[in-house]
Amino acid sequence: MGDKFYVDPDGLTGVIGSMQHSSDAMGRGSDSPPNPADAGDSTEASAKVLELLLEQTAGAVHAVDELVERVTQVRDEYVTGDHAGAEKISQINPS
Repeated sequence: MGDKFYVDPDGLTGVIGSMQHSSDAMGRGSDSPPNPADAGDSTEASAKVLELLLEQTAGAVHAVDELVERVTQVRDEYVTGDHAGAEKISQINPS
């Protein structure tokens, strides 16, 4: 039994949906940055920190989006391959 591998396509679909939801939520936050607060002498530094945080968030959104694409592709390939294998097996004539 240890050499068998099974993936639940519905489970992967749920994971894909969760990742996409997270990516969308992060993206909404980085699309409309707030105006930097007036922090006196440190206003410029605060604005720079906010800019860097938003850049990093955009990078994380991009990475999660790429991961969503890859997991979707793997799921689809698994389902297609599993279906093709089942078709081949069902066509075998035992006589």
